[in-house]
Amino acid sequence: MYGRDVVRRALDVVVYADVSVPYLDADVRCAVSDLLGDVWDPAAFRSGSTLATASVRGEVVGCALTRHSPAERPVRASPGLRALGPDRYQEWLAGCPELAGVAVSVGHRSSGVGSVVVDAVLTPARPRGGWTDLCGRDLAGAGPWLRRRGWVVAAADRDGAGAVLLAPRHPAATVADRRGASRGPLTEPGRGRPHRT
Repeated sequence: MYGRDVVRRALDVVVYADVSVPYLDADVRCAVSDLLGDVWDPAAFRSGSTLATASVRGEVVGCALTRHSPAERPVRASPGLRALGPDRYQEWLAGCPELAGVAVSVGHRSSGVGSVVVDAVLTPARPRGGWTDLCGRDLAGAGPWLRRRGWVVAAADRDGAGAVLLAPRHPAATVADRRGASRGPLTEPGRGRPHRT
């Protein structure tokens, strides 16, 4: 793992917490917009949001974004949130940071950049942990990657359209794992192991 260690030491990680978009450097805003695409909604970057960027020699090569979860489950809930249900949302997710997006430039993937920025945005939330709601291609791409890092499937849509994952330090992660929710669309049937992609 010599290569990963070198990349991690060369990274300049900056965490922006509760900072409104106008105060972000224009180059940072542009780089984050390019990396996150549709996920990056500057209007949604509000109180309770945290953004982490990782740069190599001044170039932003990775970023992660969390946002504060509202007290009530959204009315237009995703498949994963519908599978979780409003009571579990209230108990497990309300008030916790939601990992809203993570992206790494193509040339720096599989080098540990993603793990570094995710850890950076979730560090302030360490006692409560974090969670994410995955649908579509995010479920297929980020889902197995997060599972390999210890995230637990809290609920999954029966049709495989979406899933809610809890960070390893989330207080409900052990409860969700014992309930067997981890045997969802991100695992091999009956084995509870992540798919190899």
